[in-house]
Amino acid sequence: MNHVQRLAAATLAVLTVITLGGCVLESDDPNEGTDLYYKEFTTKDGRRIPCAVYRGYSSAGLSCDWEHPTDGKETK
Repeated sequence: MNHVQRLAAATLAVLTVITLGGCVLESDDPNEGTDLYYKEFTTKDGRRIPCAVYRGYSSAGLSCDWEHPTDGKETK
């Protein structure tokens, strides 16, 4: 391989890495990419509490619907 071919191969490799670096894979998770996501917590007595959680907060950012818990049993 001569000098010109090596330079061309190196340039092509760098351009390929730059191009692939801009690619983003999309997730099937509807909560991903948002600052707010839905999560359900279960109490010791089996009630499920729906909550909105703010991503990135460690000691706050939780808002739950304590007035409308579900009993944990499937309803039809």
